[in-house]
Amino acid sequence: MKQLITIFLAVFFCCNLYAQETVNLDELFADRVEVYFEFEVAEKADLAAVSKLVSIDHGEWGKMAKAYANEREFKAFLATGLPFKILPPPSTLHKPKMMNVNEWKTKGGVACLETWDFYPTYSAYETIMADFAAAYPDLCRIVEFGQLPSGRKLLAAVISDNVAEREVEPRFLYTSSIHGDETTGFPLMLQLIDYLLCEYGSNDMITNIVDGMEIWINPLANPDGTYTDNNETVFGATRYNSEGHDLNRNYPDPIIGNVPVNQRPMQLETSLFMALAEENHFVMSANFHGGTEVVNYPWDTRPELHADDDWWFCVSSEYAESVHTNGPSNYFDGFGDGVTNGYEWYEVDGGRQDYMTYYQHGREVTIELSDQKLLSANKIAAHWDYNRDALLNYMEHAMHGFQGVVTDALTGEPIEARLFVRNHDFFNSDVYSNELGCYARPIIEGTYTLLFSADGYLDAEYKDLKITKKRQGFRLDVSLMPEITSIEDRLKTDDFVLYPNPAKNTLFLKFEKTAIQLQLFDMTGRIIYKTNLSKKETTLDISDLEAGIYWVKAIGVDWSGSQKMVVGK
Repeated sequence: MKQLITIFLAVFFCCNLYAQETVNLDELFADRVEVYFEFEVAEKADLAAVSKLVSIDHGEWGKMAKAYANEREFKAFLATGLPFKILPPPSTLHKPKMMNVNEWKTKGGVACLETWDFYPTYSAYETIMADFAAAYPDLCRIVEFGQLPSGRKLLAAVISDNVAEREVEPRFLYTSSIHGDETTGFPLMLQLIDYLLCEYGSNDMITNIVDGMEIWINPLANPDGTYTDNNETVFGATRYNSEGHDLNRNYPDPIIGNVPVNQRPMQLETSLFMALAEENHFVMSANFHGGTEVVNYPWDTRPELHADDDWWFCVSSEYAESVHTNGPSNYFDGFGDGVTNGYEWYEVDGGRQDYMTYYQHGREVTIELSDQKLLSANKIAAHWDYNRDALLNYMEHAMHGFQGVVTDALTGEPIEARLFVRNHDFFNSDVYSNELGCYARPIIEGTYTLLFSADGYLDAEYKDLKITKKRQGFRLDVSLMPEITSIEDRLKTDDFVLYPNPAKNTLFLKFEKTAIQLQLFDMTGRIIYKTNLSKKETTLDISDLEAGIYWVKAIGVDWSGSQKMVVGK
């Protein structure tokens, strides 16, 4: 049976009276998973309340707000009684210029393409990404980090000077179009990949960026939304994914916790991105949207400011100032200066920006690139010119602030350690080193005390460290000593203990059982010292040993054991 809901409206907006509307839900959602509409917002609290029910697009209290909703969400909105008006989907306002695989090959494929004035068909998108890796195998590889039931893939280009190996360097992520109908960032990310690869080795700034970090670029985060049911065009794209969920409301939230109630269950795209983030430990990231022009920085979900609010405002303002310099006078003027705190704009629960910042201890912003969601293809090149320098400048910040490697003082092995800035960090603003021990802590100018800690290790504190300018890198490598409560406790698990370690002139050894012989090896496996023992404790003079790593082997009647020893001078 048809669900028929009649809404009587008598509200003035821009001197136009909303006429009585009849909304037939079956017809409204017959061909699309979502509806696009606007409604009047009298108070900021109203906007916050409605944002719990539907997906707010853009809005300010005292004005009209625009929103998306699936059928369940729209029923909840209708129950509020707020006046509204159904709008045409933004992705249906014009037919965009598309390029298929054959046209891409005719155009020359990946060959430092100067003008990206098209949207690729889905198959052309896959081909373009593959072509990047084929043309620049030493600099680029393509990672497929998930496939959807539709067959469409989540792809990322990984760019680094030694792309086949993971290096001790910060990792950075750009991603676009988590809202499938906000497509400006999609071709811009493809052009950014092309630009980085083409300019490497001849452009000093690009070479420094590619040499100094591992860059991940995911041009299309919601392929099912962007291509909906047709791989040949982005016309008709939806904000939501194929299951009718806003992926940018689908993440664990710093305040709410798990996926917000109105966005359950967690979507496959969300879980795949979370796995990608967990595995790669990105220092900084940004996700690209459309519908207005502004840099939006955390938090989205809470009014309290981030510990690094000054840094956020600084890097966001720098992005806006760059596009103001390179773009027309009316470009990127959202909120006047092109920058806003997320919550100050409107509350978003379950957003990816806050997830990456809170749960992954990274630094992510949301960048709205164009007032027009489905940007006309003939405007893509201009928007690239407006944003190119800003995109590169933002990336560079991943190499600024405190950076280094955390290792085990005895073995030299990397440690996944916590870095906490005393009298500064709170609400998960601390950072962690990755599996290679590499850490990066972007931060505003100032004098800081850093505390490094890890389970099973003694804390290490460094005081009065100064960052004197926003684009300064401060290298600090840290060695943490294992936490040994007593020699006797160590002997409960080890056959013998040597200490101190690292040692300089004298080495003390204590054995669980009587040892017969003690041998000392260098890193080549050559025995450089050997002696017989008759006691459970002994002292060795190592003052003539060069600094480095050695192995100590003890041999008993019915046992043997070895330990790594570090000699420092």
